[in-house]
Amino acid sequence: MFSPIFCTTPDCMGGQIVRGTEALAEWLAKYGLKRSELAELLEVHKVTVTQWLNGAQRPHLVDRMAIQRLAGIPLDWWLTDHEAEILHSKLARVTRLRKTKPISDDIFTRLAGRIGIAS
Repeated sequence: MFSPIFCTTPDCMGGQIVRGTEALAEWLAKYGLKRSELAELLEVHKVTVTQWLNGAQRPHLVDRMAIQRLAGIPLDWWLTDHEAEILHSKLARVTRLRKTKPISDDIFTRLAGRIGIAS
């Protein structure tokens, strides 16, 4: 099903928001939850959840974080394609920098943990 890892390869960057939307719909169906129940749980209006599910709007960051904890849907599954490209570029840069300018393992591990990537 979902893997709570960062999508950092070009082949998984298309349709990011669609991935989040489909995964959330699948999770609701799997557990037999109504949109209104999810809305109540996240303290948002049920129309907001409907907009998330039809792709008209994406959850605010705090809601995405709650959804990640609740349903295991990775944060990056809600990125636009452009945001995903930027993320991929930055992560590639960090990887290159780490190879050329050693960062202590402790610092890199803490930074990687903060942004949700494995070291």
